[in-house]
Amino acid sequence: METSEYKNEIGYNYRMTNVIAAIGVAQLEVLDEYIAIKKATFEKYKIEIKNIDGLDVVDVPDYADNNYWMLALQIDKNKYPLDREGLMKKLKKHNIQTRPIWYPNHLQKPYVDCQSYKIGNTLKLVEQTLNIPCSVNITDNEIELVIEKLS
Repeated sequence: METSEYKNEIGYNYRMTNVIAAIGVAQLEVLDEYIAIKKATFEKYKIEIKNIDGLDVVDVPDYADNNYWMLALQIDKNKYPLDREGLMKKLKKHNIQTRPIWYPNHLQKPYVDCQSYKIGNTLKLVEQTLNIPCSVNITDNEIELVIEKLS
């Protein structure tokens, strides 16, 4: 599978400068505000995308809290005219960035010999799911453009 999320070896990056640490602490002051903005973006997408046959916003289970870091879109290839790769290419032509969800760890080179459990739906979910724009800075007009191009 062609994806930048596939890893050939385990790597670590534990470095953090004092400046980056200070920025991180400052970001904590606006965390609740950012989560509220991202939740509102999620709700806008959810309302509009439910009207597009073959697309669903991955919802949050009632028992869970979400920070809305990424907004995952599932594609039903039996109802929607494009697969994940085709939709990513279409949106890219309109300067709309997307990204695939992470490739499963148990299938990546460093972990293929490690114990894993029956998670047979994993590849299916990877192949039919992508993340769409949901920055705290995204405007209503940009959300509308994404929805228009998804339609």
